[in-house]
Amino acid sequence: MSQANIPNITPAITVTRDDAINLLLTSIAIEELSLGHIIHAEAEKLQYAIGTLPGLTVPASISDLLLVNASVRQTLQDVARKEMLLQSKLDNILSVPSSSTGGITGATGSTGVGTTGATGATGATGVGITGATGATGATGATGITGATGATGETGATGATGATGPAFTTENFSAYLSAVTLSDSSQLVNWSTASPYYDSPSFNPLTGTYTVPATGTYAIKATINYQTSEAIAGSLGPEITPAFEVQRITPTATSLIIGDFPVLNVNIELVLTLRAILGAGTITLAGDVQLNAGDTIGLFYVANGLTTNLDLGGGGEGIVWSIHRLT
Repeated sequence: MSQANIPNITPAITVTRDDAINLLLTSIAIEELSLGHIIHAEAEKLQYAIGTLPGLTVPASISDLLLVNASVRQTLQDVARKEMLLQSKLDNILSVPSSSTGGITGATGSTGVGTTGATGATGATGVGITGATGATGATGATGITGATGATGETGATGATGATGPAFTTENFSAYLSAVTLSDSSQLVNWSTASPYYDSPSFNPLTGTYTVPATGTYAIKATINYQTSEAIAGSLGPEITPAFEVQRITPTATSLIIGDFPVLNVNIELVLTLRAILGAGTITLAGDVQLNAGDTIGLFYVANGLTTNLDLGGGGEGIVWSIHRLT
């Protein structure tokens, strides 16, 4: 690499390879310092929002805190990406040799193991003079194309393949428009009116499905919800509300579980907050092996949450379905 000289400056400035490396390292250090200032500013933003810094006349709502949290999280993600770029630049700079001819030459490897094979014997010289090559004969005329042969008989039809598994018609799909709950409960009073559909094995009033035959079943549920009031205070780590598809009998078993989305913020000396989102959608899906006579239901499991929940959200409702696969 040639050394750079900056012209038209008195006195002349000469930048060596080592000088260039030091300048690049200095620029990275300055950028790292700027990232530190950005992180500090984001921390002050949170302190201002929650009132530990003066200036906010009206206390921030949970929605305001969530917006500030989203802004801080996006900024920290951008800072992380910038930090990855700076690390890549630093690795490239540190890998550049300080010498103009590169690093020192490595040691020569050892000679491979194994003996050289013996030279084969020379073949005997041929006897007599090779005769002259004869002249190439004239190309013969192209023969007449033969007649096309008769088409052979059609072969016998192959044996019919084995019959594939029959598709079962045992299934149902139900809709629940809205229900308000504050404690664990099975979801009841479903509707199977069109475009949804019923099955003799499903009781819409009790919300219980009785498995008609042993086999594999696909279970799906989409639950929209929203809280009917703002959540006051932070939830403890033991409070984990969820929706579950449960086998009720013969033995109570959780088959598919979908936890509520939880916002978990912990900024040291600034903010600690754990709360479910004010509105959201929870999706449950899975294939399970069930036995004839099993009873299945869709449940809300509070696990310590006492807040009133409007299940069905703002009119989107809840959809639950079971399909027998085999």
